Amino acid sequence: MLRLFKKKRPRLEQQSTVESAELLTKTSIALDDVMNLVVFLRDRTGIHFTLEDAPLTRCDSLVHLVLQEQSLPIEAAEAFCLWLISPILGKEFLQSQ
Repeated sequence: MLRLFKKKRPRLEQQSTVESAELLTKTSIALDDVMNLVVFLRDRTGIHFTLEDAPLTRCDSLVHLVLQEQSLPIEAAEAFCLWLISPILGKEFLQSQ
């Protein structure tokens, strides 16, 4: 599991993060695995996350965090996806081959 530190956009209301905290809590975390991440939305705004143990973060976890941040129902996950872009992704992919 992961621990999430989230920077909220100023125009959004503060929401309960109990579910995401339970989903993303981890007891032992290596400092090297902390990563800043921005999920850009269609309206050209971004949601800033700081993820611990980021290399183990699954895309579906990120989708659920975005849904919670945007106050969308869980069923919305069926209609949304994330496009992941990072130079780190290419490097890890090449190392595993």
